[in-house]
Formats: sequence, C-alpha cells, structure tokens
Amino acid sequence: GNGIATRSVCGRSCFRPYTVASLLACSKLPIALDMAKDSNCKDRELRKRLEADSYMDCAVRECYASFKNIIKYLVEGEQEKKLGINIIFDEVDSCIEDGKLISDVNMRALPALL
Repeated sequence: GNGIATRSVCGRSCFRPYTVASLLACSKLPIALDMAKDSNCKDRELRKRLEADSYMDCAVRECYASFKNIIKYLVEGEQEKKLGINIIFDEVDSCIEDGKLISDVNMRALPALL
C-alpha cells in the first residue's frame, strides 16, 4: 500500500495517526456530528451521506470504537461492565446494525461533546 492505511479496529482500512489522511479524517468528525444532530430521525439518509465520504465514514467508525475502548478501560469492576457499560454499548451496536440509531437514540447533544 501507500504506507498510510492500516487495518482498523472496525475491520476497515483506515489511517495511521499523524498522517495527513488521518488529520483529514479527524476534521470530518464535527461535520458528521452536525449531520447526525440534524438528520431528523432519518438513519438511511445519514448512513448514505456518511458512506459517500470514505474519510468521514472511517473517522466516525474509528471514533466510536476508540470511545468504547476508552470507556471500558476507565470503568472499574466486572460487575459494572456487565451490568451497565456493556449493556449500553450492546444496545447502541444493535441500533446501528438495525439502521435505527438516529430514530432510537437522541443525537442532539452530540456536538456538545466536541
């Protein structure tokens, strides 16, 4: 390859840290968050818009995978992970797979995370 892409935690070819491509992908996150907030409960439309921009799609997937790993690392105790965090992430993952994330989860607060 070009020395930039690497296999990501979500199974896609994404970008190594600190490359121009990874910085471009990171710059897509605020745009993706606004798109999610303004999607008006239309998962299919949001998915189509994300997939139209491979950098944005990869950035969103990588950000979510990293967020999951960080939260799971920070939460102490197996009981807390089993009863709380894992259940929440399983539900979000299920909504993503079913194409119902936007309709089932309130995304309006996402831009405040940045």
